[in-house]
Amino acid sequence: MAAFSEALLKGLATVDEEVKKINDEEEAVVRSKQAEFRKQVGGLLQERQKILDAEPNFWAKALSDEQSIIEIRNGTTDPRALRAVKTFAVETNVTDDGAIRRRVRMTLQSNIFVESAELCRVVDDELNTVECSGIKWKSGTEKSKSDSILRFFDSAVDDKEVIGEILDAFEVVYQNPFNASP
Repeated sequence: MAAFSEALLKGLATVDEEVKKINDEEEAVVRSKQAEFRKQVGGLLQERQKILDAEPNFWAKALSDEQSIIEIRNGTTDPRALRAVKTFAVETNVTDDGAIRRRVRMTLQSNIFVESAELCRVVDDELNTVECSGIKWKSGTEKSKSDSILRFFDSAVDDKEVIGEILDAFEVVYQNPFNASP
């Protein structure tokens, strides 16, 4: 293969630097717009949250009936465990440096699988766990916890594919809780 001239390589390097600069500027503008959008929507979703939390068993029903949850839940454990959901929220925040953080919160009443708890998991935009409350499983539930949707709140679970799949399903329910399957 023939060697390329110094002028060609220098010219390509200059163009590549300009392209990278423009791409970086575009990314900054997109992040800024996303942050602005998320703040506007976030406030409205918080208003909606207050209304929905006042309805008894609303989130338990929404989570139990949503197709994206049904597809990934444990068919034996989760239908009963999800009946214990009192409150549920998926909040998206943008940090000062533009990083996106998603926080999933769920309040559970005590049931045959887990103790009552305020559950929370926060992940960054690469699905790294920033914070996790953990979940206290009741004795004898070892098999159930390995494939329950509630394992999302287990601090021992660090599989990004599992975390991402459950997070996506939770976001679908939270964004459109009235789109549950019949």
